[in-house]
Amino acid sequence: MLIRLLRRHLRPYARPLSAVVVLQFVGTMASLYLPRLNADVVDRGIARGDTDLIVRLGGWMLLVSAVQVGCAIVAVRYSALAAMGFGRDVRVAVFRHVTRFSAREVARFGAPSLITRNTNDVQQVQMLVLVAGSMLVTAPIMSVGGLVMALREDVGLSWLVVVSIPVVTLAISLITRRLVPLFRRQQTRIDAVNRVLREQISGIRVVRAFVREPYETERFAATNADLTDTALRAGRLLATIYPVILLVLNVSSVAVLWFGALRVEAGQIQVGALTAFVAYLTQMLMAVMMATLTLMMVPRAAACAERITEVLDTEPSVAPPREPVRPTGACGVDLRDVRFQYPGAAAPVLRDVSFRVTAGTTTAIVGSTGAGKTTLVSLIPRLVDVTAGAVLVDGVDVRDLDPETLWSRIGLVPQRPYLFTGTVASNLRYGNPDADDEELWAALEIAQAREFVAAMPGGLAAEITQGGTNVSGGQRQRLAIARALVRRPGIYLFDDSFSARPGHRRAAARGAAPRHPGRRRADRGAAGLHGRRRRPDRRPGGRGRGRDRPPCRPPRHLPDVRGDRLLPADRGSDGVSARAVPGEKRKGPMGGDERTPRRLPPGARRGGPMTGVGVPAEKPLNFGPSARRLLGLLRPHRGRLVAVVALAVGGVGLSVVGPLILGYATDLIFGGVLSRQVPAGLTTEEAVERARAAGDDTLAGMLARMDVVPGAGIDFGRLGRVLLLALGLFLLASLLTWMQGHLLTAVVQRTVQRLRADVAAKLHRLPLPYFDRQPRGELLSRVTNDIDNVAQSLQQTLSQLLTSVLTVLGVVVMMVVVSPLLTALTLLAVPASVLVTRQVAKRSQRQFVAQWTHTGQLNALVEEAYTGHELVRVFGRQREVEAAFTAKNEELYRAGFGAYFVSGIIMPSLMFIGNLGYVLVAVVGGLRVAAGAMSLGEVQAFIHYSRQFTQPLTQFASMINLLQSGVASAERVFAVLDAPEQTPDPVARTPELPATARPPDLSATVARLPGPAGAVVAQRTGGAGRVATGRVEFEKVSFRYDPDQPLIEELSLVAEPGHTVAIVGPTGAGKTTLVNLVLRFYELDAGRITLDGVDVTTMRRDELRSRIGMVLQDTWLFGGTIRENIAYGRPDAGEEEILAAARATFVDRFVRSLPDGYDTVIDSEGGNVSAGEKQLITIARAFLAEPSLLILDEATSSVDTRTEVLVQQAMAALRSDRTSFVIAHRLSTIRDADLILMMERGRIVEQGTHEQLLAARGAYHRLHHAQFSAPLQDPSAPVG
Repeated sequence: MLIRLLRRHLRPYARPLSAVVVLQFVGTMASLYLPRLNADVVDRGIARGDTDLIVRLGGWMLLVSAVQVGCAIVAVRYSALAAMGFGRDVRVAVFRHVTRFSAREVARFGAPSLITRNTNDVQQVQMLVLVAGSMLVTAPIMSVGGLVMALREDVGLSWLVVVSIPVVTLAISLITRRLVPLFRRQQTRIDAVNRVLREQISGIRVVRAFVREPYETERFAATNADLTDTALRAGRLLATIYPVILLVLNVSSVAVLWFGALRVEAGQIQVGALTAFVAYLTQMLMAVMMATLTLMMVPRAAACAERITEVLDTEPSVAPPREPVRPTGACGVDLRDVRFQYPGAAAPVLRDVSFRVTAGTTTAIVGSTGAGKTTLVSLIPRLVDVTAGAVLVDGVDVRDLDPETLWSRIGLVPQRPYLFTGTVASNLRYGNPDADDEELWAALEIAQAREFVAAMPGGLAAEITQGGTNVSGGQRQRLAIARALVRRPGIYLFDDSFSARPGHRRAAARGAAPRHPGRRRADRGAAGLHGRRRRPDRRPGGRGRGRDRPPCRPPRHLPDVRGDRLLPADRGSDGVSARAVPGEKRKGPMGGDERTPRRLPPGARRGGPMTGVGVPAEKPLNFGPSARRLLGLLRPHRGRLVAVVALAVGGVGLSVVGPLILGYATDLIFGGVLSRQVPAGLTTEEAVERARAAGDDTLAGMLARMDVVPGAGIDFGRLGRVLLLALGLFLLASLLTWMQGHLLTAVVQRTVQRLRADVAAKLHRLPLPYFDRQPRGELLSRVTNDIDNVAQSLQQTLSQLLTSVLTVLGVVVMMVVVSPLLTALTLLAVPASVLVTRQVAKRSQRQFVAQWTHTGQLNALVEEAYTGHELVRVFGRQREVEAAFTAKNEELYRAGFGAYFVSGIIMPSLMFIGNLGYVLVAVVGGLRVAAGAMSLGEVQAFIHYSRQFTQPLTQFASMINLLQSGVASAERVFAVLDAPEQTPDPVARTPELPATARPPDLSATVARLPGPAGAVVAQRTGGAGRVATGRVEFEKVSFRYDPDQPLIEELSLVAEPGHTVAIVGPTGAGKTTLVNLVLRFYELDAGRITLDGVDVTTMRRDELRSRIGMVLQDTWLFGGTIRENIAYGRPDAGEEEILAAARATFVDRFVRSLPDGYDTVIDSEGGNVSAGEKQLITIARAFLAEPSLLILDEATSSVDTRTEVLVQQAMAALRSDRTSFVIAHRLSTIRDADLILMMERGRIVEQGTHEQLLAARGAYHRLHHAQFSAPLQDPSAPVG
C-alpha cells in the first residue's frame, strides 16, 4: 500500500526527486573521496615525509568538502519541495474523495477516523518522504560507492562487507515485521482518542448536566492508556534498532583491523589502505544506520498509507451516471415500489413505498418515530440509494441524473440544523453565492429570522461559530430554513424543520413559504402533526428559465415579501430591520463569496471558515520558555531520567574509549610494519640511531615515538588482546544504549500520556463560552496531531541531545589527552556551528509556528466539512469546499516547505564546518607524524574523535527541525492548558438541603395502565410519602453573553416545590439561557438564583447538577450501547431499572426490534438510530436519573405525535413530585403546567396557568391562536 501510494502521488515530483538523486550522488561521491585523499596523506605524505604533498592534498579535501555541502543544500530544497507537495496532494485527494462519499461511507469510516486519516496519517507518510529524500537516497549511494572504493583498496577484505550488511538488514527486517502491526494498531488507537474527545466536546452540556466528568475522564484515560501501551511497545522495539546497528558497526571495525593486520603482515595491503578500508566500512555502515533511522519510520508510515489507501479505494455507493439525463419537465417527484435496507440489517427500513407528488403541491410525511421518514426524504437527493424500486424527479430516475443537476433543484432543511463557521450572510448564501443582500433579508423575513439577525452585531455580517452554537436552537432552525429559501430550488425538503420554533413562528413560516413564487413542492418529514396543519399551496409559479438553470428553477429574485401575508415581527418591533450595505465580496463558509457591510461593528470578525475563531495568532515561537516548560513535564520521572543519564554516560564513555583502543591497535599494526624495515637483533635506540645516520629523520622519529621491536613484525598476541578488549567494551556500550532507549521510551510515552490526560481534564474545567468560540476540529488537532508531534519530537530528540552532549564532553577530554594542539584546531568549529545554528533556527521558528497553526486550522475545516457532509453535497458546495480546503492546504504546504528547507540547511552547513576540522586534523596531524611529534595511531584516533565531535553537532542540527516543530506544537497545547477556567467551586461544603429519598427500585414504581388506543402507558406511582423539594427562585437576575447586548435584565420568578413551570416564547427570548443559569453553565452578571433557599453559587457544581435531570433539544449520545447510554446519568442502576425506564419512555418498543437489542452499539454520529429514537433514549436517561429538579428543553420535538402523547403521560408522572422546568414550542405539551412563563427578549411578559393566560388575551393567546388556528388573516396584528 505504501509503495502504491508513493508511486501514485510522487509522480508529479519526478524532476525534483531526480535532482535529489543526482545531487546526493555527487555529494556522496565527494564524501567517499575524502578517505582516499586521507589515505594518500598517510601513504604518500607521512610515509615519505613529503609535507608539500600533505598541504596540497589538504587543499583538495577542502574543495571536495565545498562540493559536498553545495549539493546537500540544493538537495534539501528539492527534497522539501517533493515531500511537502506530496503531503499537500494526498490531503487534497483524500478530502476530495470523501466529499464524494454518500452517507453510508461516512458512517462506515466515522468522521473521527476520516479526520485522522486526512491529517495525522498523511503527516506520517509525508515525514517519511522528507527524511527519505536525504537519508534514504544517500544510503544506497554511500553503500555502493563505499563498497567500490573499499574494493579498490583491498578485495581480500570485501567478505566482511558481504557479511556485515546482510546481518544489519536481517535484524532490521525482523524488527520491522513486528512493528508494522503495532503501528497499525497505534493509528487505530489515535482514532479512538479522537472519537472519545470529539464526543466529550460535542456533548459537553450533557456531560456536565449529569455530572459525568469523572466518568468521561476515566473513559478518556482508558483510550489514552491503550494508545500509550501500543506506542510504548512500538517505541521499545524501535529503541532496539540503534544498539544493534552500533554493535555491528563496531564489531566490523574490530574484524577489519584483525584480518587487515594479517594481510598487512603478508604484504598484501598497506597500512594507509587499511585505514581507508576501515573508513569506508564505517561510512557504509553509517549509511545503513542512516537508512535504518529512516526505515524506523516506515512501519508507521506503512500502516498510515494502508488506512489512506483504504479510503481512496472505497468507491462511493452513490455514483454519478455515465450518461446523465437532463430533465425537462416540472419538479415532480415519483416513488415507485421503493425499498431500502441498510447493509447488514435484518429488515428493510422502507418497503413497497409508492406515491406521486406533482409540482406546486405540498406533501406531509408523517409516522411514528423510527418509521423511516428521514430515510425516505434522504432518497430524493440521493444521500443514499434505494435497494429496490426507483425515485424519479421530473420523470427521470435520480440515479440517471447528474448529481449536481439533481441537487440544484433541491433545498434541504435537515432535522438537525447545522451552520458553518463564518457569518449569517455566508451561511445563507451557501446554496446561492450570487444572492444579494435584498434576497437574504427577504428569505430571513419569510423564515421569521429577520428581527433577531438585525439585532445581532453586524446584522448579516454577524459571526456564526461552528455548528451555530452561538445562536439558539430555534434561531439555527430559522437560519437553515432561510438558507434553503435563498437557494430558490424547485423542491423543498423540510425534515421536521419547525420543531425547535414557537407555534406562531411555525405558522408564519409555513404560511409564507408556499407564497414563495416558483416553488413547486415541499416534502416534509414531519414527526408529528401539532403545529403542522395548513392548506397545500396551489399557487402556480412561473418557470424562470435562466441560462444554465434547470427548467423548473424559479426566478432569481425574491418578491418584496413585505407585501405578502406574513406574520409581523415580535411585539415591540417597528417592523423595519437594518439592512447590510452591499460592499465587497469575500470568502464565506467553505470558500463561498459573500457581500459584507462596508463597516462592521466592534467585535465582528471578517473572514471565512475557521478564521479568527479560537485560532492562535501566528506569533514568533517563544522557544526558550516553551522548551523549558516542555522538559519540565519530565520531572515526575526524575528517577528514570537519572538512570537514563547514568546509562548514557556509561554507553558514551565506552564508545569514546573504543576509538582510542582501536587507534592503539593500529599503532601495533603500523609498528609491526616499521619493525620489518629494521634488521632484527637491534634495540630500538640502535635502530633510531642507524636511521638518523642514514638521513631518514622521518623513520627515526616514528621509531622513537612507537614501541617497536626491530625485525619482529606485528605482535598478534598483543593485537588480539587489545581487540578483544575493544569488542567487550563495544558489547557493553550497545547493551547500555539499549537500556537507555528502553527507559527513555517509557519516560516519553508516560509523559505524553499525562499531557493528553491533563488537556482532557482541562476541557472539563473550561467555561462553556470557550467551546462556543473554539472550533471543534482545532481542539481535536491539539490533542491528537500536536501531542503526537510532541511525542515524536521528545522520542527522537531527547536521546540524541543527551548522547550528543555527553559525546562532545567525552570526546573533548579524549582529544585533549591525545593532542591539545589538534583539539584547539577542532574547537574552532564550535563558534561557527553555534552561529550558523542560531541564525538558521531563528528563521525557521516562525515557519514551524505557522505550519502547526495551519495544521490546526485545516483540521478544523476538515472536521466541519465532514460533520456537515450531507449539506455540502445537497447544496452543491463540493467545489467551494474543496477550494477552501485547497487554499488552506496550500498555506500549510508553503509553511511546511519553508520550515523544513530553512531548518534543513543546518545539517549540510555543519557538515562542511566539520569537514574543515577534518581537513585541518588530517593535514596538521600528518605534518606532526612526519615530524615525529605524534604516532599514526594517535592521528587516526584523533581523526575518529574529530568525527565523533562534529557528528553530534551535525545530528543535533538535523534534530533542530524536529525540536522546533515539537515546541511549536507544545505551545499550542499549553495555550489550552493556560486558558482561563470556570469560577472555582466553593471550598466549604454546600449547606444541607432537604433530603430527596430515591425509591430503592425504579421498576417497583412503574405501573402499567391502559392508554389511548389500547396502548400501554408507564406511569409512576411512588410519590406518596415523598417530601417535595426543589424550590427555585430567581432574584433580579441579569445575564448577557455579549457585554454590549443585554439578554436577561432583573428577572425574578419563583418555582414552588413539585410544580411544573413551562417557559414559552419566541426563539432567542432566553428560554434555554434561563435553565442554563440554573445549572450554572454560565455565571450571572447580577442577582442570584436559590435552590431551596441556598444560593447556587455557594454550592459545588457537581452537587447542584446531581439534583437536576436534563433533556436537551439537541440530542447527544456517546459511542456505546443503548443500555450504557440510558444508564449514563445513573451508572449504578440495575438491569431491571434500566428496562423499566426504557419501557416508561417507549424506548423498549423499538429496541426490541433491533438485532442486538440493548447491546446495539450507537455509532459516533448516532446515525444508526433515528432522531426521534435518540430523543427517546435521552428521555429515558433523564427518567432513570431520578432527579429532584427536572429540565426538559423541547424534549419531544423529534418524536411523533402518538408517541409524544404517551411519553408526556410518563413525563407527567415523573414530574409529579419534583420541580420541573419545561421549555416548549408545542403548547399542547404544557397545558397542565402549574405556571407558564411567556418570555420575550429576556423578560417575563406574562405568567399564569394556561386558562389564565388565554383569558388575558395577550401574547400567550396570540401564540396559542397562531399554533392551533389557520394562518392569521391579519398580517398586521402583533404577535407575542
